[in-house]
Amino acid sequence: MRKPVDPEDVKKAIEATGYPLEHMVTERFRANGWSVISNRYYVDDTDGKARELDLIAYRVFEVQGYEFVTTVLASCKKERTTTWAFLSRDKRGQDPNIEWQPVHYWTDIEPLRTFLSSSDWRSNYLESNRQAKAVTFNITRDVFAFQVIAPPGPRQGGSPEGTRKEAASRNDSPIFNSISGLMKALDYEIEAIPDRAAQRAFAGKRIYLFRLAVIVDAPMVDVQHSEKTPNVVEIDQLLLLTRYMVRKRHLDAQVHFVGADKVDWFIGEMESLATYNSEHLHLLLNESYTSIASNRAVQNYFATVLRKRLIHAFNYRLSSEGLKEGVSELFVMPDESGGIILEVDVDDDTADFLNSDSRTRLLVEAALKQEARFTGSFQIRPDLPF
Repeated sequence: MRKPVDPEDVKKAIEATGYPLEHMVTERFRANGWSVISNRYYVDDTDGKARELDLIAYRVFEVQGYEFVTTVLASCKKERTTTWAFLSRDKRGQDPNIEWQPVHYWTDIEPLRTFLSSSDWRSNYLESNRQAKAVTFNITRDVFAFQVIAPPGPRQGGSPEGTRKEAASRNDSPIFNSISGLMKALDYEIEAIPDRAAQRAFAGKRIYLFRLAVIVDAPMVDVQHSEKTPNVVEIDQLLLLTRYMVRKRHLDAQVHFVGADKVDWFIGEMESLATYNSEHLHLLLNESYTSIASNRAVQNYFATVLRKRLIHAFNYRLSSEGLKEGVSELFVMPDESGGIILEVDVDDDTADFLNSDSRTRLLVEAALKQEARFTGSFQIRPDLPF
């Protein structure tokens, strides 16, 4: 059997790849209390082939039985000789066509899921934490293109034309592929979570928030086009907005490019974000319950829950009192006083009985407290046609 390649040569060969960088990033996340899944595979939405994501790092904070999961999808890239150049320009003012701070999440917690999909909670989430607002979410420049730049030196492939006297662009493939891979992985992970959640013993207890990152072992520069002559600035991290088509739909996301020597700083920012996510989203969870008095979508959600619990009880009380009319529908409506109205499909007299019957009111109080955490005032009224 022939001898293997010299161990020192093996080390040098592997060092030229991105695997040592991937290992370093994994170990740094783990050393800071994060869980890491390496080499996660997903299905490409374009050609159906299996693609690989370098790592998924996640941090879980549990608050009162709920799990708040901050997740970083990361790609690790190493370039031996080239520089990554990002071409940027000044951000324009308010632009209705650009969402600079998209937030990607998934949850099976109700009524939080309904509340998040039907209310303007993002602006407060993005503004409430000073550190996250300034660093984690704050895109300062509009990156409109990127290029991989090769330095002067021998031409690629050992061209007989001699050495290259000037730096040259080698297109944008490594940068573009890192972004598109992350976008596809993000979409895949969010789509796959429901099936995984259905297999858990205790569903309805978890919310995921996602961030995307490219860890780069290569010099990076920001080619700023603010003036007539571009200004080239060396950088060690950059946050950009990317737009991509996934499953024939537009998907916007922020991608954080982080230099390899900036990894500990980045993990610290993500740790602060994970703490903030658990605190702020728990407040939003509480708010999702109190919004029963104001949010129509949340009212409809609780109407579905209360129908299953109360309609049979209502009809039992009516029949026990010799009243022939029965309840088949129930709706939750806001009350001007800050309470809620339970509308039922019966006439005025039947509704008046349910509203004044002490046993019925105790049943409703218990159901509202247990299902909706609601202890305010309520009225049972007939379902009005107008």
